[in-house]
Formats: sequence, C-alpha cells, structure tokens
Amino acid sequence: MPIWIFFIVWISRIIFLLLVFLSIYSWAIILNRRKFFKLHIPDISLKDLSGDSLKDLQANKTSFVAGHLKLAQEEKSPLIYEKKKQLYTAQIKQQSADGLSTLATLGSTSPFIGLLGTVLSIIVSFGELSKGKGDMNQVMFSLAEALLLTAVGLMVAIPAVVAYNYFQGKIKSLLQTSDSVLNYYFINHLKE
Repeated sequence: MPIWIFFIVWISRIIFLLLVFLSIYSWAIILNRRKFFKLHIPDISLKDLSGDSLKDLQANKTSFVAGHLKLAQEEKSPLIYEKKKQLYTAQIKQQSADGLSTLATLGSTSPFIGLLGTVLSIIVSFGELSKGKGDMNQVMFSLAEALLLTAVGLMVAIPAVVAYNYFQGKIKSLLQTSDSVLNYYFINHLKE
C-alpha cells in the first residue's frame, strides 16, 4: 500500500472519530439547554393568567418571569424600571442562548466534515482500483467507509439544527410570556 493511501485512510478515520466526538458534544449542549429551559421557563398558560398564578410565579425563584415580576414590584420609577428591565432581558437572552451558536456551527459544518471524509475514502477506493489487481472487497470496504462518514456527518448536523431552532423558539416564547405576565400585572396593579 502506497504511503499516500495509508495517510488518507488514517485521516478518514480521524475524521470519523472527530464526528463521533462532535455528536457527543452536541448532545451534551442539547441536554444542558433542555435542563436550563425546564428550570427557568414557567409552565403557565397565558389564557388562564390570574392573581393566583402570579403568586405561583413569584414563588418560583428560578423563573426568569418571576425575576421580571419582582423587578416590576420593587422599582417605583418608570424610567429606572424600563432600563432595569432592558438590562434583565438582555441577561436572559445571553444566558438562554449559551451554546446555541455552537449548535448552529455544528449543524452547518459537520456535513462538510463528513463529506471531506467521504471524498478521501473514495480517493482510496480509486487508488485501489487503479492498481488493476486491487481486491474488490477492499474497494467495497473503502466505499462503505465513505458512505458511513457522510451518514455520521448528517447524524451530527440534523439533531444540532433541530435543537437550535427549538431552543430559539423557547427563547422567543420565554420573552413573550414574560411580557404578557408583566402586562397582566401592570393592568391589574393600575386598577387597584
């Protein structure tokens, strides 16, 4: 076996291991974000919003919505409240988006990493075929390895993209829920 084929075979295998590592890393981020949103997003139906549900929200100390409510109740100056609300909302967005750019990057680049491994494995297959006396089983193994690298690249990308879009929706939902609860609070507070 020529040295260049040996070199390309090992690069393909390193790419495979890299993709497996990226898949594990991606799932670690996904599970972390799932736990984060479960902890910080209240389970509340906006159509059933009432004074009791506001009290339940305030009791949940980890909820971002509870933090917004606490801020609304403590700050008397409308101008200062608005600035504090903007700062708090920016902090929520930053904490919520932690790791999502990595998921987006993995979702967009891992198919290309898999494709690189595929191309390298096909080069090895053609190298075996060009000898003329190449073992057909070896050629088929190289082609199967090539297809495996493409599949693994897609297996990294698809969950990463789906999770990225799902969590972006969760962030949007969190901010909308927070605004709705604050509006409900202020409307009822002004009535008193």
